[in-house]
Amino acid sequence: MNKTSRSSEILPKQTNKEKIEARNVMKIPDKMELPPKGEEVSFSKIKEVCEFFELPQLWKKIEKAPPHIPFKSDGCSLWFNSWKKSNLFPACFLHDLKYWAGYPEENIERLVADAELMIDVARILGSTQMAETMFHGVRVGGTEVFKRSFSWAFGRQKIVPKKALLSKKKTLTNED
Repeated sequence: MNKTSRSSEILPKQTNKEKIEARNVMKIPDKMELPPKGEEVSFSKIKEVCEFFELPQLWKKIEKAPPHIPFKSDGCSLWFNSWKKSNLFPACFLHDLKYWAGYPEENIERLVADAELMIDVARILGSTQMAETMFHGVRVGGTEVFKRSFSWAFGRQKIVPKKALLSKKKTLTNED
């Protein structure tokens, strides 16, 4: 299957053998090893990942104006990195990279990144139920207004620590 069309291709009804092959679509060949969860990723590695997954527009965006916060993937934020022996980390890594490189208020780009995550997870698992659940989770939890380490445009925003949010909330409730 052509990697550039993976997000737009509609899969016909599949045999069991085809379902197994579809689950392996996002598995990374030995020559492309993704950095582990939590490790800072160099620009040269980001470029290599973008080239391997045929994401030239994403690389151009990063190269033109690199985010000021170094990139680290937390995998499938607040979710499972694997499910029923299927590795979801590669799909989540790419989703994190898109979120990191995004700009505030790029609503369409964020929707596309979330939809691509859903499609990649559906292909990995050969099922849509978990993929749709994850899609709805990132739509709600990934919004930039939360300014969390996994929010849209997290590489370009000042992240508000959870402690600061709680103390601000406490101050607001004490002022009432």
